[in-house]
Amino acid sequence: THMGEAEGMFIHHIIQKYGKETWESFRRLDASNLNKSLAGGETRAQVLERVNKLLTEVIENTHYEHVGLSVHGGLIRNFVHSLLPDGTAPIPIPNCVTYLVRFENGQFVASDQPHLHIEDLI
Repeated sequence: THMGEAEGMFIHHIIQKYGKETWESFRRLDASNLNKSLAGGETRAQVLERVNKLLTEVIENTHYEHVGLSVHGGLIRNFVHSLLPDGTAPIPIPNCVTYLVRFENGQFVASDQPHLHIEDLI
């Protein structure tokens, strides 16, 4: 996610500069919030469009049956939540968590439960 003027800032600095309400609004996951962004940054809709395009290209242009994607927690959170019903509680994003996303009948499908935690491997 390109955060615009807030890129590289710590959260507490973003809140100081833009206000807590702006930060909380930016972080909301409901569908009505897809066009929110921080000054000069990408909206959730733009991020989701970019991710969907990339994953669809991989599916359509390769013969892979399984693909791993390593991204930061904010992208995982936004992408997985975009596949879940509105009102779903925020998914947990601890370090090294994985979520299983499937491509079925032409669309992505996800669960709100982590697929695997690093702790499960230790």
